[in-house]
Formats: sequence, structure tokens, C-alpha cells
Amino acid sequence: MDQKLLIVDDEPRLAESLKFIFENKGFRVQTSSNGLEAIETFKKSPVKVIITDIQMPKMNGFDFMAEVKRIDPFVQLIFLTGHGDMENVKKAFKNTAFEFFQKPVLDNEILFNAVKSADSRYQQLKDENKAKENTEKSLSIARTIFDSLEAVVYVSDMETYELLYTNKKLNIELGYKSNENLAGKKCWEVIQKDHTGPCSFCTNSRIIDENGLPTEAYEWEFCNENTKKIYQIFDKAIQWYDGRTVRLETAYDITEKRKYEKL
Repeated sequence: MDQKLLIVDDEPRLAESLKFIFENKGFRVQTSSNGLEAIETFKKSPVKVIITDIQMPKMNGFDFMAEVKRIDPFVQLIFLTGHGDMENVKKAFKNTAFEFFQKPVLDNEILFNAVKSADSRYQQLKDENKAKENTEKSLSIARTIFDSLEAVVYVSDMETYELLYTNKKLNIELGYKSNENLAGKKCWEVIQKDHTGPCSFCTNSRIIDENGLPTEAYEWEFCNENTKKIYQIFDKAIQWYDGRTVRLETAYDITEKRKYEKL
């Protein structure tokens, strides 16, 4: 094991004792006697996990925690303190501490396992954040593409009917600002007129099979009650970034085409 650990405590004997214990477990350990000193140490040599006291000179453990989380919001702090009153416990977890121990910890394995778990939690949060950033980047690209289309596009939750995305074309056609966020509104409230529930002609059941899995796109035509335009519509069930199956509708205005066909 080659993991780094920072121990912050104004009791030199305890800090050195913990350093010895963790170095024997394969950790590379740095120690600081107060929060201000520990911040500088952390900046020079970042770690994923910090064990820190609460009552220390110059800067207490809670203020220290706030400062290091500004530098790295994923860093995990384990409080090890002689001031284990309930108020401190509540404050620690309110400020997203990973764990809280009262001195002395009689079983070092408990502390060691907490550090290992905190290390895993750090990596989990980093991975989740990276996945979120990638998702947001992909969604941004998708929005740019859909906003460039001369088609009405929206995505809705197939169970709740809540809109998850609408493109500029849809917003403008329905009288909203082009960049207005309609997410969270019911699709039948926004897209149709005077509806008090899901549309009787909703095609959700046509785009999934008996197991709830997406099928082929469903094509149909419809005159929208709001815009009074006729649309050629393509509905498709797709998997959203969070894993749920959603409805993607793309609708092209064919009103003029139908008028000419009747001449």
C-alpha cells in the first residue's frame, strides 16, 4: 500500500504515535500541529484523507476543514478529538466529515479501516464528478445539435410525463423564450392545450415492448392544438443519461406541404 495521509493534531506525542502506526501499514504520513500549518502542507502535497483534531491553536478543525475543501472538495476528513460532545458530532457531519472518533481510540484497526473507507469514498466522488462532467458535456453537444434543427424536439419522462429537455424551436413555437427552461413541467401541460392529464393519443405504449424496452421509432401526424400546425412526428424511446427510459419526440412542421397537396 502506498497511500498518503495527513495527521493534524497539536499533541506531538499523539501525532507521532499515529504516524508510526500508519507508516507500518504502508502509508506515507505527514503531520502538522495546527490548521494553518496543515493547509500549507496540503497545498504542497495533497492527500485524499486527513485525520484532524478539533480544538487546536490558530485554526480549529472545522475552519481547517472548510479551507481544505475549498482547495479539494472531495478530500475526506476524519475527526479525532477529545471533545466528543454531541454538538461537535452534529457539526462535524453537517460539514460532511467522513467519520468522527473520540480520543483515545483503543482499537487502531477501527481507525485504519475508516481511513481505507475514506480513501475509497474520495475516489468514488471523483469518479462520479468526472462522469457528471462527461454527461454535461455530451448533453451540451446534444443541445447544440437539437437547437440547430428546424424541428420541434423534446424529451420527457415516460412515467411522470415531466419534460427533461426542450429545444429552442419548441420554446419559440409555443410562445416561450428560446432559452427558457421548461424542465419539470408536464409535457401535456406545455405542448397541448387545456389538458388536465396525459393525452389520450400519447404514443408511449407504442415505443416500448411488454418488458419496457425501446422498440422502433413510431411515426405519425398530428395537428397541435396550440400552434394549429400539422406535424410529422417521430417518437422514440431512448435511455437517458441516468439510466431511465425516456421519450424523444422530433416533430417537423408539414402544414404548408399538406395545404399544397389539397390544391
